[in-house]
Amino acid sequence: MEDSSAVSSDDDSSSFEEENGSTDISSGEGTGDETDASRKEQKEIENMIRKETKYVWLWRVVVAVILALTAAAVATTTNIFLSRDEMEDFETGVSVLGLLSYSNVTRLP
Repeated sequence: MEDSSAVSSDDDSSSFEEENGSTDISSGEGTGDETDASRKEQKEIENMIRKETKYVWLWRVVVAVILALTAAAVATTTNIFLSRDEMEDFETGVSVLGLLSYSNVTRLP
């Protein structure tokens, strides 16, 4: 009786696989065509994953470069405007001080 139950459980699992169309590829079960097709499909999927990974890496680099260029442009532009503004403030301050000191010197005598 034990042998018949073991056989019936094997029959149940094989009938389940036949109904659902699933076979274990890793163990080498199934027909040769199914295994070859599955391997080809798996290789195609792996190739697509590699390509997508390369594209993701490429876009990360592009975004990082654009971000770095934008940061450099903002920093340079800010530096130029602040330098000009500081120079104008300095020139205005010096000229006002020069006028005040000159007017004080000329009024003394």
